[in-house]
Amino acid sequence: MTYGTAAGWPPEADGTGYSLVRIRPDGTFLGDNAPANWRRSTASGGNPGATDALNYPAWKTANAVTSDTADPDGGSLPQADTARLPRLGTASFTVLGVSGTYATLAFTRRFAADDAVFGVKTSSTLAPANWSPGGVFVSATANSDGTETTLWRAPNPQTANGPEFFLRLKTQIIP
Repeated sequence: MTYGTAAGWPPEADGTGYSLVRIRPDGTFLGDNAPANWRRSTASGGNPGATDALNYPAWKTANAVTSDTADPDGGSLPQADTARLPRLGTASFTVLGVSGTYATLAFTRRFAADDAVFGVKTSSTLAPANWSPGGVFVSATANSDGTETTLWRAPNPQTANGPEFFLRLKTQIIP
């Protein structure tokens, strides 16, 4: 494989104590030369010869979750940690030299949840057929509890006379 310090590769694995960890090292071929198929280790010093991923079944066991659909407290959000629910907002960004206000979506996820795929979809209407991939990744911030918070933005700024942009989070567990 060929790796480097160019954009896309985890910067924390460049001499700061973390190692590169292949996402889904279980035999699913992802392409070893693609930076998106690697992440930094969860702990400084790495984990030579092993993965530090926490898959969904292991997370369920560790958190005593027995059902994917149960609602033990009657709150309609089974096993939800409300502090980590997606947060919508707006923020100013300068893109290609032009400043604008963009719709944003931030969410927190378990850092080593390699079997979970997260994607941000956008739409200029709320009609089900009009959602498409298109969120623009802005940043990821590592949290001390093994999670990371990512920020995404709409591809185009909100304008007074232009179309609105809506964002939503799509998650999927890969078997």
